[in-house]
Amino acid sequence: MQKAKAQTKDYVVGTYVNKKVRPKRLGKMCPVCSRCSDRSFCRHRKNVKLMRKCENCKTCKDKANCDVFYFSFQNKITIPIEASDEEGNSVTIRKSFSGKTGNEAIYNSEKYKKDVNSGTVKPVVKSKVNSIESIVQEFEDYKNSIGKTNDNSYLTNMQTLKRLKTNKWLFEPIRKVKRKQIEDFLLEERNAGQSNSVLKKDYNMLKQAFEIAKYKDLVHNNYFEGPYAIVRPISLKKDKKTEAFTPEENLKILKYIYTHNVTHKHEFLICFHHGIRIGETLAISKDSIDLENNILHIDKTTTLDKSGKVIIGPCTKTPEGERKLVITELTHDIFKAAIDNMIPNENNLLFCKSDGTPYTDSALNSYLKRIAEKAGIKSRVHNHKLRNNFNTRGVEIGIDYDALKLNAGHADIHQTIDTYATPKEEFLSKELQKYVDYVKMCLGDLIYSI
Repeated sequence: MQKAKAQTKDYVVGTYVNKKVRPKRLGKMCPVCSRCSDRSFCRHRKNVKLMRKCENCKTCKDKANCDVFYFSFQNKITIPIEASDEEGNSVTIRKSFSGKTGNEAIYNSEKYKKDVNSGTVKPVVKSKVNSIESIVQEFEDYKNSIGKTNDNSYLTNMQTLKRLKTNKWLFEPIRKVKRKQIEDFLLEERNAGQSNSVLKKDYNMLKQAFEIAKYKDLVHNNYFEGPYAIVRPISLKKDKKTEAFTPEENLKILKYIYTHNVTHKHEFLICFHHGIRIGETLAISKDSIDLENNILHIDKTTTLDKSGKVIIGPCTKTPEGERKLVITELTHDIFKAAIDNMIPNENNLLFCKSDGTPYTDSALNSYLKRIAEKAGIKSRVHNHKLRNNFNTRGVEIGIDYDALKLNAGHADIHQTIDTYATPKEEFLSKELQKYVDYVKMCLGDLIYSI
């Protein structure tokens, strides 16, 4: 923004560039776009909205060579005005005035202030539109401000809201939104192949908006309650099952990690042998390790702040996630070696980048995929598979379910067994043979008399 000479205590006159899309582009590409190294950002100049957000395009004032926009320059001024809202409360609003010159913009603003003081003009305070978008945004901000949701969860919820914003009716007053619009949207998502996870997030956010609106008396009918409530559609895609490595794959990848100079070897082996989340592993500090008593205190995890930056969260994913684990002989030397090779950092993290910042889950995920590929594993591989693998092997070799639950940091044993432990057919066959042997002991050769 260029500052003009005309200036007062309350405002500054600025010169702004207005860009209007050309109906037909010029034959030659403008120099700014031709030098750009990331045209994928604006989809190779096909998306004008994204072009307006591009820093290079936004600050460009070369109207003579632009093949996408017509340029015009406007002098604009924004001033504070005292007004009253619908309830008679005094509020300060900001109103903008423009002109061909800076002095003309100032003159228009001064004339308006004079008309307001004389009572000729009454400033209009726009009433808040109680849309689904504004209701959800306000509620998510409130939950985050009181600590009910952390920044990572807030970021996830904002992604859900962003997906919903593709519907124009999300910005209309909620009382005007029709039931069919919501049902059609959810059905379109289902037909587009969205997963049950996405459908559940979108459905619950819309449902929550109407529950709040009903509570605030903004709507008479809540489409999500009663015998004819809107029902969440079931995805056409099958849910992805959380699976472990097969016993053969487990042996292959462990042998490869132990026998090769693998990047992040210590982190992966800790996940393998303790069954903890990758975020918990990356948040382990030197202070949380007691090698003398072989105790590992899990009390933090990596998470994301509102900007999407990886940080060390103040607590674990769930309250039950804070726990003390036993360091076994499989990992005692791993922790000792990791401590010896620590990079000094302010969080005293066992594992971190050269600048002291924590690693991202996705970075280690990429490394793990490459390790698995080199080890000859063709099944789908990701960080969480290491956690599931530990619990599955634990079930197969007969570790007590309660011990697995405590180690995993779950409140309910069913969560551990139903979600993570997936023993294979070989294990089931071996276990069922116990029943077969019992019957044979009782009945002898009678079982063959059929």
